[in-house]
Amino acid sequence: MGFDIEGLDEFKNAMIDLMKVKFPEELEREIYNLANRIWVKVKKRTPVGVYKNGHSGGDLRKNWQIGNLVREGNGYYIEVFNILDYASHVEYGHRTRLGKTDHPHTYKKRGTIDFVPGKYMLKISVEELNKELPGYLSSWLDNVIKEHGL
Repeated sequence: MGFDIEGLDEFKNAMIDLMKVKFPEELEREIYNLANRIWVKVKKRTPVGVYKNGHSGGDLRKNWQIGNLVREGNGYYIEVFNILDYASHVEYGHRTRLGKTDHPHTYKKRGTIDFVPGKYMLKISVEELNKELPGYLSSWLDNVIKEHGL
């Protein structure tokens, strides 16, 4: 059993537009908070290499960064990115030459091309945040409304 209240989504959108005009600092702070949530999620999902000599890597995990907030037209955007050149290979997957892999028992004969599947650590983190976003933004908006007596 449920019911619809017409205009609720429009009201929320109008409130966010009002936030852009009346309280831009709070909106920008919240955008940074959301970028930080993605940053934390993606760092946790980023694999760390373990080498044959027993040492472990971690450079890929350490090099996730949050860019500057950019206002463009009516909206904002911010980037979460990794500065290492091989980050996209780990994210999306890549082929290997000569069939070399980290697992010697799967080594293939010379000239074989194999594919290492991606980990999709950023994609999964963004999708996860998108699922949480409606409830998160609703509660944030409620707090702002109470705080400013709107």
